[in-house]
Amino acid sequence: MVISKPIRRNKKTSKSVVLIERSRKVSTHDRIINVLKENENGLPLSEIHFRTQVASMGNLHHTIKFMVRAGELKIESCPHCSSTNLYKISTR
Repeated sequence: MVISKPIRRNKKTSKSVVLIERSRKVSTHDRIINVLKENENGLPLSEIHFRTQVASMGNLHHTIKFMVRAGELKIESCPHCSSTNLYKISTR
């Protein structure tokens, strides 16, 4: 059994096309920069991980390591406990 729809002879179809743009995924690099701009005193790695909500800690560590090598971030020890590394945006 074949079901077919009747074709209307002078059917008007709209010519307008709706374009739906996908939202651009924010990179890990940009997330780190945005979080550290809000905190000028610097943040430890675990706090950056919590605030950026990056799923992979390895990806976050890898990105931060490259940012430190490139000179975008600098590492300082915590003034209170001296055992925690704080990451800050470097001012050149």
